[in-house]
Amino acid sequence: MQNPQSVPEVMQKNRWLAGLWALFFLVQTGASQKVLSEKDFLDWVWRFHPVSYQASLTASIAEREVGAARGLFDPVLSGSWDNKRYDAKEYWRVFHSEVKAPILFGPDVKVGYERAEGIFLNDENTLPAAGLVYMGLSVPLGKDLITDERRTALRRAQNFKNMGLAEQETLLNDLFFDAVKAYWEWALAYANRELFSQFVTLADIRFQAVKRGYLEGLYAAIDTVEALILLQTRQNSLQEALQEYVNATLKLSNFLWDESGRPVLLPDTLIPVRLGPELQVPVINQAQALRFLEALQEHPELRIKRFKVRELQLDQRLKFNYLLPDLRFQYNFLAEPIGTNPMNWNFSPFRNNFKYGASIKFPLLIRTARARYDAARFKTRQGLYDVDLKELELRLKLRQTFNNLEQTALQAVIQQNMVENYRRLNQAEQAKFEIGESSVFLLNQREIKLIESLQKVNELKAKGRKFFAETYYRVGSPWKGYTPYNAP
Repeated sequence: MQNPQSVPEVMQKNRWLAGLWALFFLVQTGASQKVLSEKDFLDWVWRFHPVSYQASLTASIAEREVGAARGLFDPVLSGSWDNKRYDAKEYWRVFHSEVKAPILFGPDVKVGYERAEGIFLNDENTLPAAGLVYMGLSVPLGKDLITDERRTALRRAQNFKNMGLAEQETLLNDLFFDAVKAYWEWALAYANRELFSQFVTLADIRFQAVKRGYLEGLYAAIDTVEALILLQTRQNSLQEALQEYVNATLKLSNFLWDESGRPVLLPDTLIPVRLGPELQVPVINQAQALRFLEALQEHPELRIKRFKVRELQLDQRLKFNYLLPDLRFQYNFLAEPIGTNPMNWNFSPFRNNFKYGASIKFPLLIRTARARYDAARFKTRQGLYDVDLKELELRLKLRQTFNNLEQTALQAVIQQNMVENYRRLNQAEQAKFEIGESSVFLLNQREIKLIESLQKVNELKAKGRKFFAETYYRVGSPWKGYTPYNAP
């Protein structure tokens, strides 16, 4: 059995270990490294990511659909020429041209010119030698008065445009949240890499000191084995942290594209913000929470549901239109061209020269129209229920995010206090080791708890930042209001 060593001898024995704890807090960052802030990263994603371009294309497609629907109201020019000659006789020559323009609120306006001549014309087709000009209206008085397929198509296209804008925001919303999560996972992986790198340095210095002490006869051989195992354990943990950091960096690179639309790998010279003591978990007060809940009404997913209900309502309105009788009134006033001056034409539209008529068509049982209208009405009711369910779902998810953020902020504060306490225990163990009242094994146990506590702090800070971004994601308008660089 060896004699106990005196305190001076033990202090001399551990002179190689004195001051090692201060090295743990040394941050070794190359001069060429630059911090890629969350704001700069999101700006990069916003400007060049393909999803941003896809979102703009969605709006462009919707604009073209509206333009196509407006084309249903374009004026239509038509004309016909019919000539029959047989056995040296001019049976007839009939010419007809017309411009017809639908009006948005229902009637059709038409202007035309007719000319006919021949020896075998029907009496009703007999016209003045100069032909006949007419202008008139075709007005629906039952079916197609409130709406028709053309007006419904235009309103559907406009609704589709609004839905496209909401879908565009949904795409950007998902892109935003995925990008923020990738950024803070990258920051967490970097913080853990730095953490284990520092502890590997500490373990290596300790091993070299114990090894030299063994050569000088101050340590037993088993002490070098224990110090070496500690070093190897930390090196293995560092390799795992490096692997996670490389994977997180590659995942982050998925969001990085250049101006030419080519993917970009994140340069090694860029690092994330540090999860240090100055970076706290943001908190949301009661007034901010109320504003978030109010802004939830404009969530793009909720608006999409409302636009789908609008689509169903348009269909229901069109189906109701088919329940009405097809009653139409037409009126044309006629004018005979005289010379080339329109002021000399024979205008008397309400006295002598006019043509009018009416038509009606109505199925007696209207079973098909009634069944289709009822089905459309039930679908609209289903859509309204769907809106209510989606609003409730979004509210609950937002409140859950509030709760997660609040609890994570509290846990981070408690865990930070635990780190300080573990640091004091480790410093005390270090002091005891220097006077010979502790061992490498006990120092290792204290450091393990400290490392776990520091890792937990990093995880909570990264998780808190993701929860903070999730509040904006749940509201559905992150690109408009999320300001991570101003967050506490």
